[in-house]
Amino acid sequence: MALRLIFTIIYLFLIQFSLIDTAYSEKPNPGLRLISLSPSNTLLIKELNAQTSLIGISSYCRQFYPQGNVVGDFTSFNLEKIICLKPDYILLVSGQEGMQQRLSNLDLTSYKLKYRHFPVLILPNHKISDITNNLLLLGRLTGKEALACAKERKFNSCLSDLKVILAGKTKFKVFYCLWTSPLLTPGNRSFLNDIINICGGTNITSYISRDYTSLNQETLIKLNPDYIFLPSNVSPGDFITQPLQTYLNAYKHHCVVNYPNDNFLSYPCLNIVEGIYWLALKLHPEVKDKLNKWYAKYRSI
Repeated sequence: MALRLIFTIIYLFLIQFSLIDTAYSEKPNPGLRLISLSPSNTLLIKELNAQTSLIGISSYCRQFYPQGNVVGDFTSFNLEKIICLKPDYILLVSGQEGMQQRLSNLDLTSYKLKYRHFPVLILPNHKISDITNNLLLLGRLTGKEALACAKERKFNSCLSDLKVILAGKTKFKVFYCLWTSPLLTPGNRSFLNDIINICGGTNITSYISRDYTSLNQETLIKLNPDYIFLPSNVSPGDFITQPLQTYLNAYKHHCVVNYPNDNFLSYPCLNIVEGIYWLALKLHPEVKDKLNKWYAKYRSI
């Protein structure tokens, strides 16, 4: 009886292993032809190991996919190249609605393609949940749905565990500067608003219902952030004039920080875990050991 039970357990284990192996050996959709004109979409496709479907990219994607065929940038495209490639879908993100309109308004009947207008998909990046939603969409398109589902579960666990680590911590007011002239920062319709909150901070412009918004120096002083995060090429001393610095808590407590060049907070994809770790560590160094263990567990999703 005991021997039969052992054989049954081994048999069930082998079946489970076989199912897992089958799920992760999915083959990409063999005929699918995708053009990605946004780095985050290109990164998500790479994270699904579905690059064989990627026939065209933007110039901004080259740093992540140097062998890609460039057919445009974030605001423009090369019509002749796209027509020659005959994509099944052109992938854009929030902020590229103008390009979507131009692509959708083209009449392609004279080019003998299977469609009259380019099929365009905009993948939103308003919330952190959009990362996994976009991953699942691309998983279904590329034949990598099981892998996408597994990565979604791990990413959600990653965020849940971070929430436990930072529970009860002070929510510092954060000014996350994307550009200095004008002062450009995320509103509450940007995924960065969620990121700041998840990392144990509060976005000072979370009351503004926009993707991104600009501030003047007087408003910045009124909102008085505890932390200021600046692009890597901006000197904290040149950010605002010396007299105005004395009014800001971030300057008083030496909490004006440059984020790194390779900051993955710029791109809503799974690699954003790197940026989350960096930001959470800056805001809450008192839980460094816990954050290090968390990062070691989830750095490769």
